[in-house]
This record gives sequence, structure tokens and C-alpha cells, in this order.
Amino acid sequence: MQNEKLRRQQAELKASSDKYFDLFNMAPVSYFTVSEQGVILEANLTAAALLGVERDALIAQPLTRFVANEDQKIWQRQADEVFASGELLV
Repeated sequence: MQNEKLRRQQAELKASSDKYFDLFNMAPVSYFTVSEQGVILEANLTAAALLGVERDALIAQPLTRFVANEDQKIWQRQADEVFASGELLV
């Protein structure tokens, strides 16, 4: 009985993981998950293609590295507002 419950939970977890993969990675728009320090934690395939780099090369990089100099203050102000509010920006 416990083994069947475990198998069912594993199947549900895999289905959830597959759905997340499709929603995040295959989206036609760029998605990043960024730490409060502005470091890229995750990026989808579209983001990597847009920036012309391998996705793995984005991870652990500061997002500001990919923001134009003239937009740095805008990015910082928006990031400060998002992290101060504690809300998710999508």
C-alpha cells in the first residue's frame, strides 16, 4: 500500500515537473529568476537565445551584465521596488 502511494506521488511530481519545464523553458518570452543581489538563478531558453549565450552561461551572472548602461538605474530602481514589496514580478 505504501509503495503504491509512493509511486503515485512520484508520478504526480514528474507531471508537475514536466508542466513547469514546458511553461518556463519553452515560453516564447524571456524569463529569469533573480536573487535579491541581482544574480541570475534561472533563465529560460528564450532568454538565452535573445542574449545569444548558452543558458548555463547565464546562471550565477549578475543580470546587470546584460542591461544596457543607460538602463542600469531603471533596472535597479525596479528591482529595489520588487524586493521591497516582497511580491513576485511576472
